[in-house]
Amino acid sequence: MKKIIAIIFAFAVSVICVNVYAQEDASLGETLERQMWEDIKAGKAEMYVPKIADAFQSVHEDGMRNREQEIKLFGELKLGDCKLSKFNVTRYANTIIVTYLVQVAKETIGAKQFSDTPTPRLSVWIKTEKGWQWLAHANLNVAKK
Repeated sequence: MKKIIAIIFAFAVSVICVNVYAQEDASLGETLERQMWEDIKAGKAEMYVPKIADAFQSVHEDGMRNREQEIKLFGELKLGDCKLSKFNVTRYANTIIVTYLVQVAKETIGAKQFSDTPTPRLSVWIKTEKGWQWLAHANLNVAKK
């Protein structure tokens, strides 16, 4: 009987620990994304550039970009108010995957203006000796015609 109680107790503790870590990961993933958006919107390159991994890749409606191309894009990006919602965060070892919706008022890149309806985004973050680094991003927003 003592063995059964010990097994049940160990299982209950492990379930509680898993739930606590999942909540911490969700909070961390959302925090990483929200901070990146704030820094990009404010044009704080000194804040966001160090967080972008050397191996970074992205995909947008007009094609793929590497780290340098994404940083250049941010220099041309103008954002109005941003509303991020419906976060889904998962973690595997030192990797956090974040999907969410974003609605941006008056998003423009150069002469292109983009839709202001909520659109899905995906980011991948990896923990390195430099801290959490943005490894990949998918932007499914399309330019207005």
